[in-house]
Amino acid sequence: MSNDKKKPVKNIREIILLTILGLALIFFCKYQQSMLLLLGNDNTKLEEEEKKLELENSELMGKINSIIAQHKLDKLAKDKNFSSPKDNQIINIDMQNYEEQK
Repeated sequence: MSNDKKKPVKNIREIILLTILGLALIFFCKYQQSMLLLLGNDNTKLEEEEKKLELENSELMGKINSIIAQHKLDKLAKDKNFSSPKDNQIINIDMQNYEEQK
């Protein structure tokens, strides 16, 4: 008879243990989902920052290339003994009036 009384107690302990494990599993799954959402937001912010930095890098590379090209042009002009034109040697052509006359 004493064995019959111990079995329900053992069953209750198993039920409580399984319930605690089930709740822990549910909590863990919900925690993972929440963390994935937070990491997704961080990932989006990082992607936006990456695009911004790529654009900035592209602009800087353009400026660097422009400076290098100007330096090469100055060096070529110096090697070939070119000179800058004087103000009275410069002719301005107004293309807007030219297009209107056509």
